[in-house]
Amino acid sequence: MLRPHQAADGAVVRIRLIGGRIRTAALAAVGAAAEQYGDGTVTLTSRGNLQLRGLSVDAHGDADPGLVAAISAAGLLPSRSHERVRNVLVSPLSGIAGGQLDLHPMAARLDEMICQHADLAGLSGRFLFGLDDGRGDISARTVDLGVTAVDESTVRLRVGSWWGSELPAADIVDTLVDRARHFRSLAGRAWRVGDLPATGRELLPDGGSATPVRPAAPSRPLGTLRRDDGGRAALVGVPLGRLQQPQIAALAAIAESATAQDAEVVVTTDRGVVIPRVDADALDKLASAGLLTDATDPRRAVSACTGAPGCHRAEAATGPVADDLGVREAAATGLPVHVIACERRCGAPSGRHLELHVTRAGLHRHLRPTGAHTR
Repeated sequence: MLRPHQAADGAVVRIRLIGGRIRTAALAAVGAAAEQYGDGTVTLTSRGNLQLRGLSVDAHGDADPGLVAAISAAGLLPSRSHERVRNVLVSPLSGIAGGQLDLHPMAARLDEMICQHADLAGLSGRFLFGLDDGRGDISARTVDLGVTAVDESTVRLRVGSWWGSELPAADIVDTLVDRARHFRSLAGRAWRVGDLPATGRELLPDGGSATPVRPAAPSRPLGTLRRDDGGRAALVGVPLGRLQQPQIAALAAIAESATAQDAEVVVTTDRGVVIPRVDADALDKLASAGLLTDATDPRRAVSACTGAPGCHRAEAATGPVADDLGVREAAATGLPVHVIACERRCGAPSGRHLELHVTRAGLHRHLRPTGAHTR
């Protein structure tokens, strides 16, 4: 947020959400800021954060003070010194539907503790914490430090690509903060745990038997979900991960209509939004706003890089191709489809997918295998 990145269509800033959680009032404030200072769109990122584009910066490259003040007033900038290192993923449905235990309160506490340690401000902005409630969605991601729930009171430590020992769930925050500080003492020029000589095994507290992580990511169905307490929640997709003002208004209205106060939503890592409590007619209203409510909708399988005019490297616009040919290809092949406009392949899925490469000379199709290099 405090270090805008300059793109072809203006500056870009990222607003970090802990575990993807954001109050509806704060989301509305972000939407209003996007309208006033940017291009009007709020983009969901693969880390469950929000991004604003098309912003103006001053001669020093700093964001408009009015934008910073608006985001701060919404409660989304709790620490200027640690703003870039507040990177915490949490299973989005944790505490709502399924999972071994609710990890969102521990994530909030972890964020507080990170911000209390001056040395942790020196972590790389790429350093990532991940808390998985046992369903495997966050364990499937590349994280630096994290835990996966074993049962309602026990978790297993993860350090980079290695599993460590089990520990009480009550010790999650202290353990992760301690390991992060130990990483800082060893890091040198290393940005990520995997950059260390032993790829993170030197951070395991018991110093012993590490086993490699070989996760598989479960899918998240769209639509209405049964809450653990018997109520209803909803998970919707956002086409190309780009929220427009009518969609933000619909999400807020539906969340607030089912919650007495402090309504919130949860941004997922796959261009979706969880609404923790909804009424019976919520899906129709969400679909009317242009959000995806059906798991078979081919638009859910389509993604795209920024493309022109937003990216200096892009040879063409990607959005129109994604909305038209991308959707048709996803429906016909049953594969995820990713549209790119240069060789960097930004944002491409890690699994097998169909790539549509748009160039000045035309369009090229490539079937990419699992694990193909992406940025």
